[in-house]
Amino acid sequence: ISSSQWLDSPNFVGSFEHKEHVYIFFREVAQRGRSIQSRVARVCKSDVGYYPVLTGSWTSFAKARLNCSLPGNYPYYFDEIQAIHSFRGTGAGAELFVSAVFKTNENAILASALCVFAMEDIEETFRGKFADESEFGIVKPVAEDTVPSKPRPGTCMQYSSKLGPKHTKFIKSHPLMFDAVDAVFKRPVFQRGGVDLQSVSTDSVQTNDCRPVFV
Repeated sequence: ISSSQWLDSPNFVGSFEHKEHVYIFFREVAQRGRSIQSRVARVCKSDVGYYPVLTGSWTSFAKARLNCSLPGNYPYYFDEIQAIHSFRGTGAGAELFVSAVFKTNENAILASALCVFAMEDIEETFRGKFADESEFGIVKPVAEDTVPSKPRPGTCMQYSSKLGPKHTKFIKSHPLMFDAVDAVFKRPVFQRGGVDLQSVSTDSVQTNDCRPVFV
């Protein structure tokens, strides 16, 4: 993919299939401020591209920022994702979660954190508003009346090559979602300064009072 709007110097850390999509986790150079940010992207497993606008590329690609930060008046961000591990909660029909290790940017004091994301929250973000970025780096939501419908961009189709030019032009120029995916509990489940965590393995257990706990 040549367009820097889609991927800009990415570093991939993991991926997995879920329902109709493949979800991809990576960090990249963000258009706004040229800083490193962490992303989750998804693409339909049935995506075969579109000729000639998106030849050899996806027609369903979209991405969103992963927000792993300590809340407050001035949030403390862990922007660089290092590793992921997907797991299910406890009980029948348990929800899918993704645990991810992050660290601070190179120009900040070294610290690492573990954030957990609910798959439902990730999917909800991709059902939300698309982002539009000006030449000055200002990001705003795309007006809904300018988003192609029937199908909505990112919808999985059996024959993606049948998409019209309005759809393919929009997909090519608006890959980023406006809202970020917040971590479960709106904060890391673990953080520590002065360490550089590189891998993670997570499971969930249920306490005696039926509360899920991530370990």
